[in-house]
Amino acid sequence: MAPSFIVIAEKPSQARMYSKHIGTSFGQVFAARGHLFELLDPEKLNPEWAQWSAALLRPAKGWYPSELKDEADIRKRYKDIKEGAKRATRIYLATDPDREGEGIAQDILNQLKNDINFSGEVVRVLPLGEDAKSVRSAFENARPIEEFKQLYNAYKARAQSDHIFNLSLTRAATTLLSSGGVVSIGRVVTPTLGIVCSREVAITEFKPVDYFVPAVTVEGEAGRTALRMPSGEDDRILDRSNAEVLAAAASGYSGLISVTTKGKSQKPPRLFSMSTLQVEASRRWKWGANKVADVLQALYSNYQVTTYPRSSEVSLPEAEIENVPQMMEGIQGIFGPVGYDPVIRKVKGYFSDKDLKGASHFAVVPNINTVDKWKSCYERMSGDEKKLFELIARRYLAAMGPDREYDSTTLSITINEATFRASGSVETKPGWKEAWGAAASSSSDDDGEEEGALPPFKDRDPVRVVETVVEDKKTTPPKRLAEGTLIELMIQSWKLVDDEVEAQRLKEAKGIGTEATRNGIVQNLLNRGFIKTEGGKLFATDTGLKLYRVLQQNAPNLLDVAQTARMEMLLDQVQKGEVRATDTVEQIIGQAETAIEGIKRAAANGPQLNMQAARRPTANMLKAARAKAKRQGKKLPKGVSASFQACSEYLGPMPKANADGSYPPSEGQVAFANKIAAAADTEVPEQALQNRDVMKSWIDANKNVLPKKGGGGTGKPSPKQISFAQKIAKKKGLTVPAECLAEMGKISKWIDANK
Repeated sequence: MAPSFIVIAEKPSQARMYSKHIGTSFGQVFAARGHLFELLDPEKLNPEWAQWSAALLRPAKGWYPSELKDEADIRKRYKDIKEGAKRATRIYLATDPDREGEGIAQDILNQLKNDINFSGEVVRVLPLGEDAKSVRSAFENARPIEEFKQLYNAYKARAQSDHIFNLSLTRAATTLLSSGGVVSIGRVVTPTLGIVCSREVAITEFKPVDYFVPAVTVEGEAGRTALRMPSGEDDRILDRSNAEVLAAAASGYSGLISVTTKGKSQKPPRLFSMSTLQVEASRRWKWGANKVADVLQALYSNYQVTTYPRSSEVSLPEAEIENVPQMMEGIQGIFGPVGYDPVIRKVKGYFSDKDLKGASHFAVVPNINTVDKWKSCYERMSGDEKKLFELIARRYLAAMGPDREYDSTTLSITINEATFRASGSVETKPGWKEAWGAAASSSSDDDGEEEGALPPFKDRDPVRVVETVVEDKKTTPPKRLAEGTLIELMIQSWKLVDDEVEAQRLKEAKGIGTEATRNGIVQNLLNRGFIKTEGGKLFATDTGLKLYRVLQQNAPNLLDVAQTARMEMLLDQVQKGEVRATDTVEQIIGQAETAIEGIKRAAANGPQLNMQAARRPTANMLKAARAKAKRQGKKLPKGVSASFQACSEYLGPMPKANADGSYPPSEGQVAFANKIAAAADTEVPEQALQNRDVMKSWIDANKNVLPKKGGGGTGKPSPKQISFAQKIAKKKGLTVPAECLAEMGKISKWIDANK
């Protein structure tokens, strides 16, 4: 039998992209739709768990098995893949190159081994770009599936531990602490709530303290400048009279000024991961995490000008060094030249095979394979797409630049053991900062030193005090978090750990959550009503603070960022093959047991939360509500967009299931289907009017009859189109072709060509 290959893509859009670039060169392309398989619900494993309680939902033996999702479209997709695999001698697993993509692919593979005893060759494709060259290179360099055993183990360990941890704690908290609605508890989402709530408490409970800073103005041949006494947290002067005494003692002083100048250098900022890019965009433009993810996905999918977006890495493989000249030329061709040759650094954040050990993707940078198209693509981009692409491109340019050099200078005088000083820095060589051109450098690029030149005093120049003053100051509360700064703290969770030894150890971790989940976690907290946004800043709600205080007193391990970061380190170690997946899951389950006992203690005070009142409507609910209002020709009623309960009441009761367990289509689906049917001069099948999944399949198969932006569609042309075409034909002595009178897309093209 001749060899037969198949390709398994993660989603339909990816499958279409593969088909466009490689056709069937590597076999027929099949599309999954994300995860086709899911872990069993607890009650399917143990009927006693159907009733929610504070039980630890841990299987008596082994782990939770998985099953095919019960959706018509997913069942059909798996059936098609299975039929293709029956004839295949090799399978190309070509899902996204990350842990989730690995899970999607190997879950399908494992089921194929069970169902059809597949024993052919399996290789893993790692598509780091969606352009033709990246795709073909990924397929030609596909790697044996055995190399990804540990990555799949890490995926399974995360999935199993989160399933047990999150479901067990959510059920326990809902059962014991809620008077209405679900209390969502998660291994990552709850400590993230803790970050926001602890900041909220620090702000609301903050009491300003007055303090006083003695300052003098000195004058000499080199000029005049102000010097102040240091006012750090430990040496503030809280009594104004003490400050006045120190200032008065300096009045009329003449003496020598001390000048110390040190030459310093600053390395360029590291390349971007998705999360650090979200942080930077939040700082610069106050963008939310979801917006960054969406715009970045467009750069990757629509233009193919950036590498794989959901990357947690900040380094490039050392093999990419050879592309540096072409990359720099391409970037400078759009944004202008820099005055330096590239500097190659083989360390984390630049080029490092060591840092990328076990990784299946790398930092987010411009895609070298489409360098000849960058400029034309850039010209077609929207304003937001241009901003984000420029930021990514300039960051790469900066990362290849020489160190920035500057002089850091301190001026000081000492009077009666009281020291007055001023500091400043003067840039001597901009180095990598030239990469930003006219674009402002971000705060994350700064070195934290006060910029600005001081008068050119020399050490031991004579000066005299010409003015003294006491400056009145107040301590200020901590800054309120934005989405970007929250994600930054999720990444740099070690900053929230008091124990210095523990903090140092956690610096090696990648924080809590992953690139693919962090913005979703923030959105989850918003949707549940635990936090809210105002003016781009995050606030903890009353509900969020109530849960925070209950957990703080009774189950503090759920809020412990360090504990969660340690769990993430364990999962990373599974991926590297340094620890066993089973041991990691056991440790995480142990933390869940401890937390359940704490929630049981908290229940002694009775239900303390009403989640139904706090929860916000989901994105799909809001979409359905807006569609309903549009159909009715009315505005969305007040409160519907902010309250889950109000939105539910506006949408009305959920449709009742059919006898076979399926659901009827929504009003919107029926309205859209009728629009398609009218354009195609046909009727919507009766079966589609009864079954939501059948309706979706019918719509997907027939929606191309509707006119598209810029023309197109295979349905019959409208009377207006026919009339307009005939008018053109009469004026120009032409005849409208018969095929154009029968098809909307063809008559549109004929009109465009002849008008």
